[in-house]
Amino acid sequence: MQGFGETSDAAARLVRYARSLGLDVIVPLLMVSYLTEDAHEEAVTVLTGAGATELTLFDGPGAMSPEAYAPLVHRTRTLAPDVEVGLHPHNTFGLAVACAVAAVRAGATAVELSVNGYCGGPGNADLAATALAFEALYGIHTGISTELLTGLARSGQELTGYRTAWNHPVTGTHAFCWGGLDIITQETGIDPVDPVAVDELLVSARELMSRENRLLTDEDLVALSRELP
Repeated sequence: MQGFGETSDAAARLVRYARSLGLDVIVPLLMVSYLTEDAHEEAVTVLTGAGATELTLFDGPGAMSPEAYAPLVHRTRTLAPDVEVGLHPHNTFGLAVACAVAAVRAGATAVELSVNGYCGGPGNADLAATALAFEALYGIHTGISTELLTGLARSGQELTGYRTAWNHPVTGTHAFCWGGLDIITQETGIDPVDPVAVDELLVSARELMSRENRLLTDEDLVALSRELP
């Protein structure tokens, strides 16, 4: 990415005009995975000098790893300590939530998220997964009513027609179901148990879990195995 060139003057004029109207100005730095250190420093200097109140680090291609986002946030805050720093991570490699966490730990104060990760291409960091990661894993209070996130996700699906996977993090219909998809490879040359008996054991285990609405213990499985013919 080259320097701003002619674009810098136009961007600065827009920022100054918005500030003259008493508006906060959030400016996106697009395609940050292509930024050189010089281009980054120039952009931050010009935009904050014109009065930008937040710089949002947009990673459209989703090419930023968590390890790359964190130092970029830190450097941006070093160059502009009085300006808020946000990010817009894309999920090309399934790392958008991890990028959000890394960036916030490095000092970012705003993360752009979307319901069910809806956005162009591979999508954004998912609102529910990111919020719950901050709340449950890092003890960060987000102010989000997390008990409403599943209903919001379902509404998003109805409105857009785009369905999420059954095991979509946090809000998927089976996200917290550890049964019903048992895949077992049995080495019959080593394990003499009849494969049919294994299937019967799984059926009995599922029936018991459903009947008692709980997961099974090792003792439960041993007891069920003894009941096999």
